[in-house]
Amino acid sequence: MSQAQAKAWWTEVEHLREPAERRGRAEREARARRGAHDPPLGAATPHGPRRTVKIRGQAIPAVSARPLVEVPAPAPVHRTREAERDRDRRPATRRPRRRPAERIGARPDRIALWAFLVGLLLVVIAVLTAHGA
Repeated sequence: MSQAQAKAWWTEVEHLREPAERRGRAEREARARRGAHDPPLGAATPHGPRRTVKIRGQAIPAVSARPLVEVPAPAPVHRTREAERDRDRRPATRRPRRRPAERIGARPDRIALWAFLVGLLLVVIAVLTAHGA
């Protein structure tokens, strides 16, 4: 900012300086009168004392469950080949197994451990067979 721009800016905001200084002085004096243990103005109680809320029950009416009715057990049915095929077409309730790439991809530290152990085993085998020849 050039000197001329700074002077122009100061002339625009100079009238705001004195009221701001008065406000700051008044706040410091009020804080000194209240004491050090009180919170500063505007902190924690901007709208007066804290409100206590009493919970008096459910705001939303409870959903009534249907009454339990005994349903008679179905009579045993002879299973046919069509019934067996329909049973096989239904989606499986169990989750499908994860593919090997999904199982291995999440644990690169285990791959590194196995590579280190296999390398160590190969070194041990090489040492043992070198003296035997």
